[in-house]
Amino acid sequence: MSSTPTWQIAASADLTLIAWEDGCVIHHAASNDTHRVSCDAGRLLAFLLDGTQRDEIELSEAFPDIDIDGMLVALRKLFLVISNHS
Repeated sequence: MSSTPTWQIAASADLTLIAWEDGCVIHHAASNDTHRVSCDAGRLLAFLLDGTQRDEIELSEAFPDIDIDGMLVALRKLFLVISNHS
């Protein structure tokens, strides 16, 4: 198994993403919570919505303008993403 953590949308999240020019809203169906997040968070979540597990290197290359580590930690606290490493 790889020692690099991979990230994906939480299986139970069932997210609906609505984005506009200066923001994004995520509805988390499992908890029935709605979160307003940054455009960067919305872009990252949209990228992960295809269900593919992605490591932090791949995410950093895809989004060089985003603090991937910090963003993933914040999204994990909202139960929107999960990692294969706890």
